[in-house]
Amino acid sequence: MHHPQRRQSQASKSLSINFWEDKNYAQKLQRREFLATEYFPEKNSIPLSECRTTDKIRWKCSTCGHVWEAILNYRLCRHTGCPVCAGKIATSTRNLAVLFPELVKELCPSNGLDPKELLPFSTKKVWWRCPTCRYRWKTAVSHRTWHKQTCPLCASLAM
Repeated sequence: MHHPQRRQSQASKSLSINFWEDKNYAQKLQRREFLATEYFPEKNSIPLSECRTTDKIRWKCSTCGHVWEAILNYRLCRHTGCPVCAGKIATSTRNLAVLFPELVKELCPSNGLDPKELLPFSTKKVWWRCPTCRYRWKTAVSHRTWHKQTCPLCASLAM
């Protein structure tokens, strides 16, 4: 039995897959031009004009020079950009060790984490050891940096 709706559906899918030829994306011409400036041809095996929206592509930030991978559609529709510029990756100037060196001394070695790789306001939960009472507890890095949380045992004894 002939299914014209199914064929039409498959045809429209194949049209929308190639972002560069799809007329539905004509209003996003500026976005295309910006993405072209951050496309990193040396690290990609296909030219940008042949990329599909589902392809994972390497990009090079036009601001800081960071190289990362992202799916074309995420960059196009979700307007994602450089994770370093967005503050999602620790850098040599923005990390726990640089901004909160006093807290690094309280990080438990059992975490197996380098404080230079931790964002200072991360929600990642890690183990801490109080320098006063030696109590160990687990809480988010942001609770120590942003909320100024201290040792819960010392805090309860102080009341």
